[in-house]
Amino acid sequence: MSKKPPPTDNAQEARELRWALASRYALGSLTREDAQKMICELEAVAGWAAVVTLSEDDTVERLNDAGYDHPKLRAWAADAIGYVAGLDWSNESSSATDMVEERVFDLAKKDGVELKSS
Repeated sequence: MSKKPPPTDNAQEARELRWALASRYALGSLTREDAQKMICELEAVAGWAAVVTLSEDDTVERLNDAGYDHPKLRAWAADAIGYVAGLDWSNESSSATDMVEERVFDLAKKDGVELKSS
């Protein structure tokens, strides 16, 4: 049986980051960035291979780049992501990002707003 090598500086830094994230999680002070780091760390442990990551920031940026803007755009994006993430994807061939954007337009319309590209 071979002996495990001593941790490198990077391994020590990684452990310290994990402890810091775990502490902030336990204390209820986790930031959005902290949560994203934890998810990335845990995907490999869980055996997940995310094909796409849906984020408010990316959705809003894509829509802004296409010329769409509205004060409620971020809220609609968050709602749309939650909706799309909850769908049964077993027989779905559509792009999740396309579905999120379509949902943003549906939510805007429901709120009486017609998003138009500038």
